[in-house]
Amino acid sequence: MSSSLAKSRACWYYSPMSIALRLNKFTGDFTILKGRFLLISGPDAIVQSVKVRLLTLLGEWYLNTENGIPYYEGTPRIFSSKTSDNEASWIFRRAILDVKGVERINFFNFSKDVNLPRGFRLEVGLDVEANGTTVEQTLGIV
Repeated sequence: MSSSLAKSRACWYYSPMSIALRLNKFTGDFTILKGRFLLISGPDAIVQSVKVRLLTLLGEWYLNTENGIPYYEGTPRIFSSKTSDNEASWIFRRAILDVKGVERINFFNFSKDVNLPRGFRLEVGLDVEANGTTVEQTLGIV
């Protein structure tokens, strides 16, 4: 391998730009095309990271059991009759703003609804910073 190619790969790896494996929007599985994993970068990767963070249950990842949203465990819990919608909104907002690249939340709509598959609806408008540019993105979880 030439030294210029090695340098370009090193720059790609250490780049501040967010790069991740692309997930299928419907199944959450890795996206593979012709035997290769597809990558996602920039604002789309940041929004995907937000979605992954919001869908991770508290304690789900064994290497960091403090990671995740307290839907059923922890205090306060999202799905507890003692937890108000304001408290649940605060939990989600904090998790969103902790994702690297999220600059601000422009709009935020949260409502519990037992008739929905996940039991809630969340719509968020975000400003995300990628490659020195701020872009508005929208994310919805039902």
